[in-house]
Amino acid sequence: MSKKNNLTNKIEILNAGYGEDGFVIVDPDKESFDYTQLSASDKGIKIPIYSLKTLIDHYQIHEAVLKMDCEGCEYNLLKENNEILRKFKQIQIEYHYGYVELRKKLMNAGFDVRYTQPHKFYDRREKINPNMELGYVYAVRMD
Repeated sequence: MSKKNNLTNKIEILNAGYGEDGFVIVDPDKESFDYTQLSASDKGIKIPIYSLKTLIDHYQIHEAVLKMDCEGCEYNLLKENNEILRKFKQIQIEYHYGYVELRKKLMNAGFDVRYTQPHKFYDRREKINPNMELGYVYAVRMD
């Protein structure tokens, strides 16, 4: 897609996860459906996990837009420092288990926050918490 849109010099694809800095071993042979959750395995490929701070520091990001659609990992945002979040002028998040804590965190970081009402969804493939509340959070930094 980046070649088709002539964006290869502007987009870098990372084979990585988002969360606390570290690594996870992922089994590429594990059956997956229409999404992939990063779950640890005893065998497979070592995949790096990056925090938002690490990515911002490495790529010298400021005045950017953050769009998150990461199947539940959006709640790692709650652990991020407010100064890190303020590197973004806009943050758009697809949430899976409610918006309340995300909204509170973004408001405390100085964002004007809007959200869609949750759509209740039961995902039988989800082992830990199949009762989901899906929707979107839109945040604009107030300067």
